Amino acid sequence: MKEVIILGTGASFIQCPYDCETWGVNGAYTAQKIAEHRDKFRMDKLFISDTVFRPDGSICFDIDDMHQLVEEYGTQIITLHEMRLGSIVLKSSIYPYKRIVKKFGTEYFTSTIGYMLAYAIDKNYERIRLYGVDMSSTREYAQEKGGVEFWIGLGMGRGIEFEISEGSTIMCPAMGVPYGFRPKYDLKIVDPDNLLGGKKCRKKPPN
Repeated sequence: MKEVIILGTGASFIQCPYDCETWGVNGAYTAQKIAEHRDKFRMDKLFISDTVFRPDGSICFDIDDMHQLVEEYGTQIITLHEMRLGSIVLKSSIYPYKRIVKKFGTEYFTSTIGYMLAYAIDKNYERIRLYGVDMSSTREYAQEKGGVEFWIGLGMGRGIEFEISEGSTIMCPAMGVPYGFRPKYDLKIVDPDNLLGGKKCRKKPPN
């Protein structure tokens, strides 16, 4: 089966086993420094849609570190735009944006992960595994999650299998259960002394 791991930078990225072709997103190029499976680390492709500079003027990426990643792991870097810092140009391939948009008939991209999912679907991967794509921050949940789920749904409609790491909010309803169903709670955690069941508290009052 033709499969690929899409590696985000959310907390669950530490679960990534690096046991098949692995694509990183933006700052994931630093993952080899703290990866739990560092001896197995690989990054076949690195996708970047962000710009070199943040709105506050600080630099988003270390181009030298990314060039070192290419030398050490043979990583192919794919960017949405040319990335330049003075006379230093990041050695990369340009994302086939126009062709992808024409093929799928949509420009609904809310994050770099969306571009990666579209790329994997275009390349006919049969199984896509997501690690570190948690969408758990307020901004990600509000602005990016819908776009990621859109591309997952499009892929599922084409028969692609998806694996999502534990801890991610992707494809998970806000209440944890489908709409119309009651959330399930472990009462032993909520009420360890069974006070809701009428059991009297036997703890002695403080002196």
